[in-house]
Amino acid sequence: MPRQLKVSEVRAALEANLSARAELGLRKAIADLMFEPPNPFDPSARRRPKKEFVLLCVLIISSACVFLYFNMG
Repeated sequence: MPRQLKVSEVRAALEANLSARAELGLRKAIADLMFEPPNPFDPSARRRPKKEFVLLCVLIISSACVFLYFNMG
């Protein structure tokens, strides 16, 4: 008969399994949206930001600056 596990044991095993898998997680998903794909031949190389992400940031910051300039000035 299989041994019954406590909730804390199952949670610890699940957390250990998920933390061992670096390809999963919200942080990884956000980084994949912001940066170019990693270089498989040089994993330590820096990832450059995607052009679309940089453009979106520039548009948001410039819109905020225009809004503040005309409403606070």
